[in-house]
Amino acid sequence: MQEIKHHEYNEERERLENTQKAIDTFVGDSGRRQSAGADEWSSAALDQHNYEVIQKYQDGRTNPYFGRFDFRADSADDAEKIYLGYQALNLGRYEVIDWRAPIGSLFAGGNAEKQSYRAPEGIIHGRLLLRRRFVIHNGELQQITDEFDRRPHINVEHKVVEFTSNEEYLLQELYSRGDPRLQDIVKTIQKQQDDIIRARHDRIVLINGVAGSGKTSIAIHRMAYLLYPASKTNINASRSIIFCPNPIFLHYVEDLLPKLGERNVHQTTFADWALSRMQLVGKYSIVDTSQKVFLDSHSDREFLRKLWKRARLKGAVRMKQLLNNYSRYLLRIQAIPEKGLAYHQIGEIRLDFYFSQSEINNAINDALSEQFDSLAKARENALFTLRKLIDRKYDEDVDSKAKDLAKQADSLEAAANEIEDSEERNLLVEEAKSHRGFRNRAFSIPITKRKIVSLVNALLQKDFDLIWKQVNFVDDYYALFQNRELLAELAKDALTSDEIQIMGDTNSKPKVIEIEDLAPLLYFYELVFGKFSGKYDHIIVDEVQDFSPLQLELIYSTCNDYSMTLVGDIAQGIHEYRGVSTWSELTDVFPQEKFSLENITQSYRSTQELVTFANEILKQIRKDHPMLAEPFARKGKPPSIIHISSKERMKDQLLSRIQKFLDNGFKNIAIIVKTAEEAMSLIAFLDVAGVNLAANIEQIETEFKYTGGVVVLPVVLTKGMEFEAAIIYNVNEVEFSSQKIYDGRLLYVGVTRALHELQILYTGELSGFLKSAKQKAIFEQF
Repeated sequence: MQEIKHHEYNEERERLENTQKAIDTFVGDSGRRQSAGADEWSSAALDQHNYEVIQKYQDGRTNPYFGRFDFRADSADDAEKIYLGYQALNLGRYEVIDWRAPIGSLFAGGNAEKQSYRAPEGIIHGRLLLRRRFVIHNGELQQITDEFDRRPHINVEHKVVEFTSNEEYLLQELYSRGDPRLQDIVKTIQKQQDDIIRARHDRIVLINGVAGSGKTSIAIHRMAYLLYPASKTNINASRSIIFCPNPIFLHYVEDLLPKLGERNVHQTTFADWALSRMQLVGKYSIVDTSQKVFLDSHSDREFLRKLWKRARLKGAVRMKQLLNNYSRYLLRIQAIPEKGLAYHQIGEIRLDFYFSQSEINNAINDALSEQFDSLAKARENALFTLRKLIDRKYDEDVDSKAKDLAKQADSLEAAANEIEDSEERNLLVEEAKSHRGFRNRAFSIPITKRKIVSLVNALLQKDFDLIWKQVNFVDDYYALFQNRELLAELAKDALTSDEIQIMGDTNSKPKVIEIEDLAPLLYFYELVFGKFSGKYDHIIVDEVQDFSPLQLELIYSTCNDYSMTLVGDIAQGIHEYRGVSTWSELTDVFPQEKFSLENITQSYRSTQELVTFANEILKQIRKDHPMLAEPFARKGKPPSIIHISSKERMKDQLLSRIQKFLDNGFKNIAIIVKTAEEAMSLIAFLDVAGVNLAANIEQIETEFKYTGGVVVLPVVLTKGMEFEAAIIYNVNEVEFSSQKIYDGRLLYVGVTRALHELQILYTGELSGFLKSAKQKAIFEQF
C-alpha cells in the first residue's frame, strides 16, 4: 500500500482501529443478548430487530465513516470532532454520526469559517475549523485529504498534508466512477444538492435537472433523509413509493436506498402499479403502439399527428370529464321487467316471492339520489335495498300460506270427523296437523329461513345483473370509443369535434392495454369501484416529463401531506406524446402554493468535451431558450463521429471498437440503437460474432437487470442510466431525421449516457441534429 503522507495519519489510523474494535465489542455483546419479549411473537420481533442492528454494525466495520469535520459551537468552549458515515454507529467515544443528521449539513456546506445548522432545539451557530475526507477500503485507511484546517493549535506550514477542495475531491470520484448501478453521492454532496435533500417534507419539489446532474440520486437521498427519524417527518418506508420509467431503470436504482440504510420502500413502474391497483396483473399486457410508429422512420406524418394528439388527449386532465359523463350514463342504464321479478315454490316450504317493477325502480332511484363514490357502490346499495325486502316478503308469504293452510286444516279435520275408517281418518288428521305446523316450521327452525333467504338472494343477484349490468371496466372503457354516436354526446363538453373524431379511432385487442390508456382506465376503474383509501407518506416520480397530467393527478391523489419529489428534464422527453412538453402543464395538477421548482444545471456525469457536444444538440431541439448543461471541469476525449461506407463495414467497425473499449479496461459499455427491433437484430449479430453480451434477445425489454458488461439497448430504455463508454449506432438522417424533434430528443438522451467516451457510427448522410455538434468532435471515415 502506498505510504500516506499526512501529519495526523497515525492518529486517524488509531481512531479507525479503535472504532472497529468498538464495533466488534458491540456485535459480540449484542449476539449474547437474550430477547425477553412478553410473548413468543414479541420475542421473535426483538430477535429480528437485534439481528438487523448487528448486521448494520457488521456492514459498517469495513467502512465506518468517510469524513470528519471539527465544529465549535458559539456556546461551547471546545470544538467537537464529528465523524460522518452512511449510518449512525453508537459507540460511545467512537461514535459515528449519520450523514442525514442535522449537523451533517456542515459537511456539504461552503468553506466559510462561520457556519450554522438547524438542530431540533434551534439554529446552532459556530466556527467550522476542519473538513477532512477519508478513503477506507476493506477496513484499511488508504487516503486522507483535507479541504481546510483552521484549528488554532495546528501549524500545518511545515507538515506534510494534502489540501484538496470539494470540487477536486469530486473530480477524483468522477474519474474513478464506473459501477453499473446508481451510485450514492453521500461523500460528494454539493451545497445545492444538500439543500434540496433536506428541504421540507410537506412540499412538492420538482428537480428540473440537465442530463447527468445527479437528480435521481438527489431524489433517492432525499427519500433516505426524510425516513431518518431525526428529520421528524414521521414518514414511514412501507408507506412510501418510487416510480421509475421502466423495468431496467428500476433494477438500476433498486440497490441505492438499501445502501443508504433504508429498506421497505416500494419501487415500481406506473404500468405495474396501475395493473396491480386494477387487479389485472398477469391478465393483461401493456403495449405502446404509438411509440413503435414514432420510432419508424417511414411513418406517415398525418398518421403521426393523429397518434400524437390522441395520446396527449388521453393523458389530459379533461379526460376525467368525459369519463365522469360516461359513468353517469352507465348509472342510468337499467332494464327493469314490466312484470317485476317473481320466484315461485322456493325451498322446502315452497314460498313465493315477488318484487314489483315499482319496488325495483324505487331501490335504484334511492341509490342514485345518494352520494356514492362509485358506480359499484350505487349498484350495491340498490341491491341491498331489495335484499332487505326478502325478510318481509318471507314473513308475508308465510302468513298468507299459514292462513290458507289453517283453513285447509279446518276442512280436513271436519272431513275426518265424518269418516268411520280409522286409517283414512288418521291420514286426514296428520295432513291437518302438518298444515297447522307450517308456521312453526317456517319460523321456529332457523335453518329453513336461512336456506330460503339464501336461495332468493342468489336468484335476485342473477336477475339484478341483467337489470343493471355490472361494468366490465376494460371492455366498457374501449367500447366507449367504438360507439362514435355515444362518444360525441358524452364528450361535447370536454373535447372539440376534431378531438372526438381522433379519439374515435381507438382500437382494442384482447388482453392488451395501450400504455396511453392506463391512466384514464385507472381513473375509470376508480369511478366504477371507488377510490383507494391508502395514502403514501412520500412519493418520488422519476422522469416526470414522461408522465401525463392525468397520471400525475392519479398519483398525487394518493399523496399524504403534499410530500412528493418529482425528477425530470423536458429536453429528455422522449415520450412527450403521452407526457408533458412544459412544466406549466403541471399547474392544473398540483397546488402552486405547495409547489417549488429547483433547477440544476451542473452536469457531473460526462466529461467536459461530451457535455459541450451534447449541448449543441440541445440547442437544435430546444430552440426556445434551452437550459444548457454546465460541464464540470473533468477533461476527457472528444466524441468521435465515424462515417462508414456500408452497413456491412459498420458492423465490422462496431466489433473493433467494442474490443478496443474492453482492452482499455471499460467494464460497462452500451451499444445504443433507435428501436427494439434493431437492438434484437444487433444482439443476434454480436452473439454470432462471439461478443459476450450482458443480455439476450428475450431479456431486452422484460426481466433484464444490468450488472455490467457489453449491452445493446434501444435508446428509450437507457433513460437515467450511465455507462463508461457508449456507441450510438447508425446516426444518419434517415434514422434520426432533423425534421422530427422526437428523433432529436432520442439522440440527445443517447449521447448523454457516456461517462468517459462516446462514439457515433453512421452510413449515408449524418443526422442534421449533429450539424453544429460535429465541430466539437473528432471526425473519422472508413
